[in-house]
Amino acid sequence: DAALAKRLLDAAAAGIAPSVSAPSAATLRQAAGARRQALAIEYDRALFAGAFSAAGGYDTSLGGASALSQPEALQYGFDLSALALFTLLSEARLPRKELAACYARVGEELLVAVAAATPAPPQQAAGSASSLSDILRGVRALLDALQRGGYLAAYAIDDGDADEGLWQQRSSLSSTRLTVTLTDSAAL
Repeated sequence: DAALAKRLLDAAAAGIAPSVSAPSAATLRQAAGARRQALAIEYDRALFAGAFSAAGGYDTSLGGASALSQPEALQYGFDLSALALFTLLSEARLPRKELAACYARVGEELLVAVAAATPAPPQQAAGSASSLSDILRGVRALLDALQRGGYLAAYAIDDGDADEGLWQQRSSLSSTRLTVTLTDSAAL
């Protein structure tokens, strides 16, 4: 959704801004916006032609429209804006140590942005343990939110081994196997 895409891009800009001497994340987003226009030509060439130009390119769902025309809330618009931000970072040619610190800042900012968009888990009474079904409901709610936001096409949870009684024992002899499969994740 548009609000989440904005939060993620703002978070990336906030993490990058100190490394590229931008006075603020907003200033960096403006510079990236200008750079986004220049990058759109190459981005569109890769998107529509690529290695499969005879077959219509990598993706023909835009109907020939430029990614530049896509809002940041949609995958190609979001990807183009992220590309612009990280291109500015790349052009700064930071030493390895400063680049690692920048990546850590970006990661922290993204975690804060995602945490702000994630509903708080239900509070438990002191000393009580989460039931396996409560945990599975939370995992499904998180994956549903990612699916609604367009960040993954589908998912599957194999909980055939889920046994509430064994889960409550919390012993090394009562292991529970859950498998989560994500399908067609976005290019984030």
